[in-house]
Amino acid sequence: MYRIGVDLGGTNIAAGLVNENPECILGLATGSTPVATYKGLIEKYNNGEISFKEVKSVNLDEYNAQLATMATEEERAAYIQETLTGLYGEAADAYAENNAAIIEANKAQADLTDATAELGAAAEPLNTIFKGLAATLITGLLPYIKDLAGALQTLFSGDILFENGFGRTDLPGGSWATIRKSLLRLAELSGDYDVYPGHGDATTLSFERKMNPYMR
Repeated sequence: MYRIGVDLGGTNIAAGLVNENPECILGLATGSTPVATYKGLIEKYNNGEISFKEVKSVNLDEYNAQLATMATEEERAAYIQETLTGLYGEAADAYAENNAAIIEANKAQADLTDATAELGAAAEPLNTIFKGLAATLITGLLPYIKDLAGALQTLFSGDILFENGFGRTDLPGGSWATIRKSLLRLAELSGDYDVYPGHGDATTLSFERKMNPYMR
C-alpha cells in the first residue's frame, strides 16, 4: 500500500506509482495537508496523464477504525493480508505465514494451559490416595518407631556400672583407673537411660548420677 505524500513531488510520485502498477492500493490520508497533492492528481486525471480505473484506495483513518472493530486475530490478519496483497504478493505471503505461526503458537500455549489444568484435576484424586496411604503407613509404623526410640534410651552396662556400684577390678586384667574413666564418661551422657548391668537389678542413669559415689 502506497501512502500519498504532499505537494507537487507527492503528486508526481503517486502518478508514477499508478502508471507503473495500475492495480495498486493507495493509502489516502485525511485532513487538509494532502489537499494540494490530491488536486495535482485530479489535474493529471483531467489531462489524461493518469487513470484510476483499476486503482483501489484505503482511507488510513478508516483502515485503523476497521481494524479496531475486529475481535479476533484471524479477522485482523485476513484484513491486513488482503490489503498487503495489493502491494507486494511476497510480503503478503510472508505476513500470512508468520502470522499463522504466531496464531498457532498462541493456540498451542492455550492448549497446554488447558491440558495442564486438566492433568492437575485428574491427578488430585491420586494425590489424595497417596496421602492416605502415607498416613496409614506412618500410623502402622508408629508403635515400632516408639519402640525403637525407647531402645535408643537403653544402656547395657555389662560389668562397668551396677546399682550404686561398679564391677570388680581385682581380677586378672582389671583396672580401677580404666573402670573409673568409663564411669565418668557414662555420667557425662545427656538425658536419662534405663541401665541393665551384666547381673543384678536394673537401674537408671539419672539415679546413678545422684546416688553412685563412683560416678562423681
